[in-house]
Amino acid sequence: MSLERKLVDALRSKDKVKIESVFKSIYEEYYKLIYFCVGNYLKNKEDIEDITSEVFYNFFNHLENIKSNGNIKYYLTTTAKNLSLNFLKKTKEIALDKYLDVNAKYEMEDNTLLYLVKLHLDEEEREIVIDHIMLDKSLRLIAKERNSNANTIKSKYRRAIQKLRLVLGGKRHV
Repeated sequence: MSLERKLVDALRSKDKVKIESVFKSIYEEYYKLIYFCVGNYLKNKEDIEDITSEVFYNFFNHLENIKSNGNIKYYLTTTAKNLSLNFLKKTKEIALDKYLDVNAKYEMEDNTLLYLVKLHLDEEEREIVIDHIMLDKSLRLIAKERNSNANTIKSKYRRAIQKLRLVLGGKRHV
């Protein structure tokens, strides 16, 4: 009997021991594959292990969403990819924010950074950068306040940051 079928049967029976047993079998069957998938995106062993664990944690917490014709392998590999990409995206944004915060602290004394922001960014970019960096608003909150799409605001923020990098020398890669 396939793991998918065993999982559906266990879920129908609502027997926690049976469900955990099937989950353990799924974990043993797919752990190496998921570790490998995550490793294609991430290089740090601890991060790979964390994301791999998160994939199975996510799967276990959403078992009820698995359909009788659901493909466990597809679900796990897709989740691994998405969680890995989200991790990379968050890491990049955090690194970029830290880079700008550090530069802002040094440059703010003589208002050079504000001058560069005013000089090189249009009004909308300027407001987004200032709201995000100086007022510590999330990009989603900024999007909501502007009745705009969060991805649009993120793109505008990234473009504004790229412009500032070019002006500041662009030597740092995030």
